[in-house]
Amino acid sequence: MRSRNPDMTYRGVKVEPDVTLAVAQMGPVQIELIEQRCDTPTIYTRELKAKGGVHHMCTFAVDYDAALAHYESNNCPLVSEIRMSDGNRVGYFDTRETLGVITEVCEENAGLRAALAKVAATCAAWDGTDPVRILTRDGYKVPA
Repeated sequence: MRSRNPDMTYRGVKVEPDVTLAVAQMGPVQIELIEQRCDTPTIYTRELKAKGGVHHMCTFAVDYDAALAHYESNNCPLVSEIRMSDGNRVGYFDTRETLGVITEVCEENAGLRAALAKVAATCAAWDGTDPVRILTRDGYKVPA
């Protein structure tokens, strides 16, 4: 999936990176591969340069504002935030000192859960052919 999210901040500054996202699911674990295709300073490039390796883990929050307050009150600042087209928020908090990775917090709602369930179902049903699939509203398509 290629994305240019117009509503993203990095360290308080609005950024518009060009990223490609690949998603896979193995049982309950989802794996994202994120490739940034530009030099825009973002959570995906600047925060990874020092160490490389695993970038972040994700958790959900029904009350995003409470999660934001929790992390910031524990000296884990918000480094980057994305506001999705549906209004949902995603925050990246610097938890590297305590957890070794950045923590992504997704504002939980039914739409997010449905999208994740679609990825899980697509991966669970994969028969080993056509490893690249493009998610659509109705399932997926194989690129031409």
